[in-house]
Amino acid sequence: AAASAAPVAGQTPMATLAPPPATQAPASNEAGIVKGHVTAGPTCPIEAVSPDPGCAPKPLGGAIVIATDARGAEVARAVSSANGSFELLLAPGTYELTPQALGDKMMRAPHAKAVTVTSSGPIALVDFTYDTGIR
Repeated sequence: AAASAAPVAGQTPMATLAPPPATQAPASNEAGIVKGHVTAGPTCPIEAVSPDPGCAPKPLGGAIVIATDARGAEVARAVSSANGSFELLLAPGTYELTPQALGDKMMRAPHAKAVTVTSSGPIALVDFTYDTGIR
């Protein structure tokens, strides 16, 4: 939770926003971790049989990945960092991770993926690649 600062004379106090209850993480001793990377590709108009490393999918920062439970209710969301990585802390269970559409209408969001989280199991790894539309 964010702390609110005392207002400064002559300035309008800013509201302190807290995430809605549905996005609050479970206690760390009960939670499992989901990590992943978001990329965008293809990045070159023609991909050869022997791929050019310069044409590999590129990390995509600012992509939103939403986790929903079996009822379809949002339980958490993450925004990918500049290097494309994201992380979610979730209570044990099965979730659907859905990457959201970006402002670029040419770039299509990937399909959702299911993930099962356990508190004692390994970190769940889930990667997504947005389709750039380059052909």
